[in-house]
Amino acid sequence: MPWETCYTRDDGLNVLFSLLVLTTTLYLVERDDLLAAGILFLVGGSLVEYGWLGLTLGLAIWTHCKQPSLPAAAVALLACVGLWFTNGNLWALASVPLILAATRLNLRVPRLRWAFYAYYPLHLGVIWLIRSTMGDVG
Repeated sequence: MPWETCYTRDDGLNVLFSLLVLTTTLYLVERDDLLAAGILFLVGGSLVEYGWLGLTLGLAIWTHCKQPSLPAAAVALLACVGLWFTNGNLWALASVPLILAATRLNLRVPRLRWAFYAYYPLHLGVIWLIRSTMGDVG
């Protein structure tokens, strides 16, 4: 794909930084500090994994959840499709039917608030351990 060299982002900061930028941007929007939110969106989007498309997806979904609207849903869907330029596949769109189906279910799932803080570094450690034992295989 000729456009792959333009849009593939192997140098972006980890997805957790993307979530940090998104969360901080949303916080600033909530506080009506749109100038700071816009600056953070522009600068942060140039540094993080998934770039501006990922941040746009998060903002559109947040907007749609606060006040459901067709424009917010359309922007979210377009951003999800646009992620194809970042990751080279359309598997992100597989989440759309799941998300739509999930809105029809009323499941009670316990929130294990701190479980992710243990799981994330542990699974990265396991991946690193597996990768380090493989050498130059993959």
